Amino acid sequence: MEQKQLDSLKKHNEQLAQFIIRLSNFYEGASDDVDQELQVLRGHLANKQNITLVTISIGKVNQLLMQNTKSIKKQTSDTIVRLESAVKKLQLSANMSDDLKGETARFLSSLSMHSGSVFSSLPQFERALILYQQALDNGSKNKPDRSYGQTKPPEKPIDDRLHANISAEIQQLIEPYLQNNKQDKQLGEVRKKLLDGLSQDELLECCLILIRLIVKDVVREVGVNSKVIDSLHRSIININQDVDNTLEAAQEHSEKRTQHNTLLKTHIDDMGDVVTQSKDLDRLKSEAQKYLEKMQSTISVREQTEKKEEQVLVNLLEKMQRELTSMEKKTQQYRKKLLEQRQQTNTDPLTKIPNRIAYNERIEQEFARWKRTQTPLCMAVVDIDHFKSINDKYGHAAGDKTLQVIAKHLRGTIRKTDFLARWGGEEFIILFPDSELINLQPVVEKMRAKLERLPFKFKQQPVSITASFGVTQFSQGDTIETVFERADKHLYTAKNSGRNQIIHD
Repeated sequence: MEQKQLDSLKKHNEQLAQFIIRLSNFYEGASDDVDQELQVLRGHLANKQNITLVTISIGKVNQLLMQNTKSIKKQTSDTIVRLESAVKKLQLSANMSDDLKGETARFLSSLSMHSGSVFSSLPQFERALILYQQALDNGSKNKPDRSYGQTKPPEKPIDDRLHANISAEIQQLIEPYLQNNKQDKQLGEVRKKLLDGLSQDELLECCLILIRLIVKDVVREVGVNSKVIDSLHRSIININQDVDNTLEAAQEHSEKRTQHNTLLKTHIDDMGDVVTQSKDLDRLKSEAQKYLEKMQSTISVREQTEKKEEQVLVNLLEKMQRELTSMEKKTQQYRKKLLEQRQQTNTDPLTKIPNRIAYNERIEQEFARWKRTQTPLCMAVVDIDHFKSINDKYGHAAGDKTLQVIAKHLRGTIRKTDFLARWGGEEFIILFPDSELINLQPVVEKMRAKLERLPFKFKQQPVSITASFGVTQFSQGDTIETVFERADKHLYTAKNSGRNQIIHD
């Protein structure tokens, strides 16, 4: 019975150790201090487990996680302060309308109520803030110089290319919100303006609307993620308490067993003395009977005590098992949620291909690989010809369908090792690892020709859809920016030279 209990306790301890190791891998990357303590914890759990050191280490990890949560909340608070500063800067613009001033004032009031930790929405939030400040800096005109009482000369208006890039990025950022809120008229109107073209003032208003959406999403995520993390923290604390209770119960059980063994040993020794010293057989029988009854009583008490202690131990282990099962389920759900959020963040909701965020991650990887191995790497920027005329003539629904069909066509003509992303608006970007430009030219030409022959029909009328391509290969001394600028320059040469063609190095 005792061996069975020890085996059961050992099995549950091993299960607990394995789960804690998996949980520590889940939290890895939270901070250097947390990673270091998690490594120590895994060391204590490996091979011969030192429960005392494990308990101490769990307490330290829990404390560090609490501290890390506070640090994230502070970082978010600082980010919102920077956003408030940028919006206040906008209010100083002399050419702002009264409606926009009122909107910025309400937005500032709402910001003062938000705080917490940021997860998947933070990169979009920071990117939207950069776009907002770019639009603000280029849109401000005739701002008075308060130091000298003079008026500065009007700033140079934002150039068309930058205006188009900002519009394309805002359009891509706003797509996920529109897909999840298709009945939102304001979002639909913003997207329509972005597709039709808008002024600098309208661009500022779109930035403001987008920032408000993202901040609202951030606040919602803060609430959900804080609840999940707090729940995991409470589970860790409960498991830690259960481990302590199990150790105390095991220690108490060991002490009582030792006491019973000592008492039995005493009875046996006393009985031996009686046998040795007694010369009267009847008296010997009588004394032996007494000691046997005492031994029987001690054994009976021991059995009852062990039964109660075993039940206590079983209850503790069952409670720990329930905590572990609940905690593992919450962890799996949270991990699944994070994976889904990451996939949504990296996918263009309209075309279902990678978006600019995914491209930024992939180009960093491919660029590092190219520098390390010097294997050839090429880039192509693709732009749909006369796309605005499709929206104007057939409607935005036709334009969306066109983008979906073209994205499917491009994805079907590249290799599995190649990478296709929607850059924004009607532009796509393709990376060709392990490809020489000289060998890539017929591949891209085939891609262009097949696209031209796709059977498009709008309102029962056949329409030819074409695209222009700018293609380049990475060369010694290149950066990601210089390669893109070169491909983009080739693209505009192709469009200015009649469209539906490929220009390369």
